[in-house]
Amino acid sequence: MVVIDAAVLNPPPAEIRLWPAEAPMSLPRPLPEKITISPDQTWNHHIRHVVVPILTVYAAPREHNSGIGVVICPGGSYSLLSWDKEGVNVAQWLQARGITGAILKYRLPAPGKIPSGYLVSLLDAQRAVRLLRERAGDFGVKTNRVGIWGFSAGGHLAACAATKFNEPVPSPIKADRSVSCRPDFCVLAYPVISMVTATHVGSRTNLLGRGASERLLNEFSCEKLVTKETPPTFLVHARDDTSVPFTNSVMFADACRAAGVPVELHLYDKGKHGFGLGVNGGEVTNWPAQLEIFLDRFR
Repeated sequence: MVVIDAAVLNPPPAEIRLWPAEAPMSLPRPLPEKITISPDQTWNHHIRHVVVPILTVYAAPREHNSGIGVVICPGGSYSLLSWDKEGVNVAQWLQARGITGAILKYRLPAPGKIPSGYLVSLLDAQRAVRLLRERAGDFGVKTNRVGIWGFSAGGHLAACAATKFNEPVPSPIKADRSVSCRPDFCVLAYPVISMVTATHVGSRTNLLGRGASERLLNEFSCEKLVTKETPPTFLVHARDDTSVPFTNSVMFADACRAAGVPVELHLYDKGKHGFGLGVNGGEVTNWPAQLEIFLDRFR
């Protein structure tokens, strides 16, 4: 009888502190981190007031490691992180398919509390992509196969990471200057994209504050930021989403096509908002199968 250690088949997650010292642009007197259970009793943990950003890595098993790594950005209107539904469940889904999933516990924006507080989340996302690349050998990830996947407001963060990687967001780590933070591909699930057209007001307010200037609104409207350097992108949205209109995904897909960026847009008539890996039932349940085909191209 051969006994196989379960930890070999599915290595336990590794928690990596994003910044070795205090995170840059930290609040001087932050509230303590708070974890609650979602009110719908689905046992989906919500995390608020992140002080120490962490990358939780679910490494793919050696036996069927594709070499692909994905930074996962849970959503939550830039006010919380939907940790299980849009984090743990996603990482485990990837791990089962030979893909390393790294959940990003990113700090939430602090508009008006510190200078340029709207850059805090993006700073963490860029560092996460670099860190997964730096540690690629530890997890069997290829340095040119590091993508990013975001949900809702986390989708906006992922879209920012896929379009703003050439912008000089300050990092105190010298090595970051030699490691690219450009994702090799991008997955956006019911994402907030625009801060101007058909936007999600809560996410916009939490990110940029009330009364943000037109310049700032445009700087974070990702449909305006797509260039030929934007990585190949997969988008999924439901037409009956009353929280984040599906036109957000349409605008980003149109911008990708105009720039010559490979893009897939999957729209479903029903699914509403926050369907994660298809938990709301209906035809949207099939969308992860389409994503799997997309990801197979990077093996």
